[in-house]
Amino acid sequence: MISAYQGCGQTDYTGHEYVYTYVAETSGTVTIDLDEPGIFSTDLDIFVLADEGLGCNPASCVAWSTNVVEWDAEAGTTYYVVVDGYEEAIGEYSVEMSCE
Repeated sequence: MISAYQGCGQTDYTGHEYVYTYVAETSGTVTIDLDEPGIFSTDLDIFVLADEGLGCNPASCVAWSTNVVEWDAEAGTTYYVVVDGYEEAIGEYSVEMSCE
């Protein structure tokens, strides 16, 4: 379980995280939108970790946000997109990704 993302300066993420892998086929801007349905959204955030030879390492965080995250991906690089709950938050969500 990851509880801190040192590369992005974030701590207290003690909820269960879900990790998705993305390999950039070309260089360009990638946007990921985290949608939490319902009247009361949970406190889920989204983190992007670049694989710098250490796999899914929270110290390699390149971007984070509460709902929409955007970063400049490099072709051939593996990224781990992590949805994690702040202070044990859990809940339903959907993720939508677009590349430019």
